Amino acid sequence: MEYTGRCVAVSEPNSPTLVAMKYRKFGDSPELRQLIRDVIRVECRPYPSMQPPPLGYCLKMIPPGFLLLPLLRQIIIIIIIIIIIIIIIIIIITAGCAVASALF
Repeated sequence: MEYTGRCVAVSEPNSPTLVAMKYRKFGDSPELRQLIRDVIRVECRPYPSMQPPPLGYCLKMIPPGFLLLPLLRQIIIIIIIIIIIIIIIIIIITAGCAVASALF
């Protein structure tokens, strides 16, 4: 793992490759999709020592892991949508607090 202060690069982690082998053998399933999400969370977890927090993560996968790319794309899009929704909620709450404090 390398950390540049802006991006974390993880070189050839085994976990995506192992999940890809499971995908190749058993196919797609809800359990596999959950396993992929868990792998992303583990490989891209923040460390308290990384200050400021990184802006992005780069997973360099080896060819057997490429089988997961279509599934990873779907899961990453869902994660991005969830993050956008959380940001919108935070903005709404912050704006509501500002309005309430201005009134009182």
